[in-house]
Amino acid sequence: KMDGLYLPMDELGGDFYDAYKIGDNKIGLLIADVCGHGVPAALITTMAKVILNNHTKDGRKTSEIILSVNEELYKIIGRMEYLTIFFGIVDLKTKVMEYTNAGHNEIYIIKKNKEIITLPPNSSIVGIQNNLPFYSEYVELEEKDRIILYTDGIPETLNKDKEMYGAEKFKKLILNNIDSKPKDLINATITDLMKFRGDNSVNDDITL
Repeated sequence: KMDGLYLPMDELGGDFYDAYKIGDNKIGLLIADVCGHGVPAALITTMAKVILNNHTKDGRKTSEIILSVNEELYKIIGRMEYLTIFFGIVDLKTKVMEYTNAGHNEIYIIKKNKEIITLPPNSSIVGIQNNLPFYSEYVELEEKDRIILYTDGIPETLNKDKEMYGAEKFKKLILNNIDSKPKDLINATITDLMKFRGDNSVNDDITL
């Protein structure tokens, strides 16, 4: 089961996420965060989606796909803007996820025993420079594991005292809702974020 929520800071934002089949037995999981907001970020979002979809084929590594995205985007935007991307491919037969974390925040895998596996960045951000190496890593999955994809708008939410919500508070909330349905977990997170933020203005897009 999957669910997601995107709350843009402006009418047009720079976060995006997706999940789709790759071949017969694989699922692609994607989340990205474009630097900036508004029309420029939305345009880069659209370009990145198209390029990524064009290069995602069964048999290609996540690192190869993100390398292609970086090369094509760099030709277009050339250091003007950049984005972070987490792209994973789950093999439903082997229960292994191959992933590339290109400058994105840590992604969480929640185990049924409440252990949290973190997948930190293993590659550069995308779009800032050409001819950069990108890397694939692998993680074994078990039944009832949960994969939490999010952007930094969640831990970096500020309250009126300019304190950040933080990663530890976010992880604690996830664990407290470990048996909830995906949609209920998302709702619990957003409710807690809004309570923490109070009357303070929104300072970034939020995606979960």
